[in-house]
Amino acid sequence: MTSARTLQRWRTTKPELYAIIEAGFKLYEMIESEDERTKDIKIY
Repeated sequence: MTSARTLQRWRTTKPELYAIIEAGFKLYEMIESEDERTKDIKIY
């Protein structure tokens, strides 16, 4: 849980770093969901 608290602290103390990390997570989630959709299409 320490990492979650660190990220919350960075949200206010280091907003640029927090934004980069958050964008990375969102991109990762987009890639994961895109892979799932592509896999479904390839089945057919």
